[in-house]
Amino acid sequence: MEIMKQLGMIALMLVLANAAAAGNVEVCEAQFEAGNAAYEAGSFAEAAEAYEAVLAECRSFEAEYNLANASFKLGQIGRSILHYERALQLDPNNDDARANLQLANTKVTDRIEPLPTQGLRDLWERVVAKGRLGFWSVTLLVLWLGGFGALSWRLLAREEAMRRIATTMASVLLALSVGAGFLFSATLHRDDMSHEAVILTPTAEIRNAPQTTNSLVLFILHEGTKGRILSRTSEWIELEFANGSVGWVAAGQVAEV
Repeated sequence: MEIMKQLGMIALMLVLANAAAAGNVEVCEAQFEAGNAAYEAGSFAEAAEAYEAVLAECRSFEAEYNLANASFKLGQIGRSILHYERALQLDPNNDDARANLQLANTKVTDRIEPLPTQGLRDLWERVVAKGRLGFWSVTLLVLWLGGFGALSWRLLAREEAMRRIATTMASVLLALSVGAGFLFSATLHRDDMSHEAVILTPTAEIRNAPQTTNSLVLFILHEGTKGRILSRTSEWIELEFANGSVGWVAAGQVAEV
């Protein structure tokens, strides 16, 4: 009887969890439609507020992308870049989001020349973006199954030539599956990797230490400029910029992608 009660409680909890999730989805859909209506009416601030409400409950590419568009219409370049970047994490291949991000970047005051290695880092970030988790998981599974299928073929093949072909296929597919497994793991643990942050305030002082007193202002950057997060304290974030410059910025002046 005790086991039956425990099973019943588990079943009830699952039902309630599903109901709560369904309720959240309905609320998100209503907020999203309200945001779309406000955007079409030209009420971009109201639209942005609705999309932010959606993202507080249900993160989605569409809400991130629409919020970026609304922010751009409001002249909030930093916020538009932030949400285009977040949208591209969810759908790295979306051409519209990438084109709009490029347009928003043209509005940024600072022109920082990237180091030659920055292009490789950007490519890596795109390869292991969160939106590619499904692709790498399917690729890993297909290669793994193909490799072991080829091994089975080798065991069943009677002709020496067929066994050689099967051995080669198995070796290639299993080797590729190791690479796919590495990329799957890197994508899965994307949250543990270094992130970027975007400056949201009109200007931000970049200092040589995480404090206002007894520190020097190294340079001043403007809204929309991005940097790679190196470390942080409760009130400060250390950033590395595309040209290799490093400095500390007040945490309240940036948002993490």
